[in-house]
Amino acid sequence: MTVSGATLSVTNAEETKSFQLTDLVKMYFSNSSTGISDISSDTESQKVDVYTMNGIHVGQFASQTEAMKALPKGIYVIKSNKKSIQVAVQ
Repeated sequence: MTVSGATLSVTNAEETKSFQLTDLVKMYFSNSSTGISDISSDTESQKVDVYTMNGIHVGQFASQTEAMKALPKGIYVIKSNKKSIQVAVQ
């Protein structure tokens, strides 16, 4: 992870993603295999929609837990009826 000017770049073994710091509201890090389990208990028992950073709808899941089990590594936006969160699945 590097910051240059107003841009945050995140690199893993497969790809590099860049974000404008002004667009980021929150970032979450986790030791778990997906990083989603520590996001919020708000989305634990409600439907969530998951999108790629390009806005492609990945799917709707019954809960945050179901999304955690299904998503491959990458960076996603998780939307519930209360909020949207950007996450890095590791």
